[in-house]
Amino acid sequence: NNQNLIDGLNKLPDNLTLTPVFNKAKNQELAEGVSREIIIKEIQSGRANGFGLITGNLSGYLLAIDCDGPTAHELAEKLGGLLKTVSWTSGKEGRAQYLYLVPPEYREALKNFIGKFWNGNQGEQLELRYNSMQSVLYPSVHPETGGYISINSFEDTPIAESPTWAIEQFWMETGQPTLDFTKTPQQDPIPLIKCLSREH
Repeated sequence: NNQNLIDGLNKLPDNLTLTPVFNKAKNQELAEGVSREIIIKEIQSGRANGFGLITGNLSGYLLAIDCDGPTAHELAEKLGGLLKTVSWTSGKEGRAQYLYLVPPEYREALKNFIGKFWNGNQGEQLELRYNSMQSVLYPSVHPETGGYISINSFEDTPIAESPTWAIEQFWMETGQPTLDFTKTPQQDPIPLIKCLSREH
């Protein structure tokens, strides 16, 4: 019900950038994030039955890893595994999302990265969601299962640092950045990640 949604919304950390959604779909006019007061009004009016997290820079450099079925979890394990962190599920078999923090040393290099996905068996996907991507949060309504459910909540679980394999996938997609050698390291230190080749 509406009060359950509003209570869940008010428990979320203040630094998250959120947008109202209806049956998982975001309102394109409010897609860049709005205040919680506006989301509450959208819920009370019936125009929204949930809310989504805008991942990436707008929410403090948060990355969502979305496992869309058992084979997606298997692929994540092969790539390096998933550390315990804030996570939730739609209630469908093998479906869950995991929220991670991108470390400071990688943020500049990844500031324009949006996401990446792999197709698995039976149409299942493993997806990395970063800048401007949306992840619907619990306890929002899900059109097939009724609602999203917390696995490890924001209240009880710290957000873990992003797995190294996810950062490596970003790096492979973005390529080697151009370094600016007109500044001395004392003026603007160059992150070590920018000095490495893609192979490294």
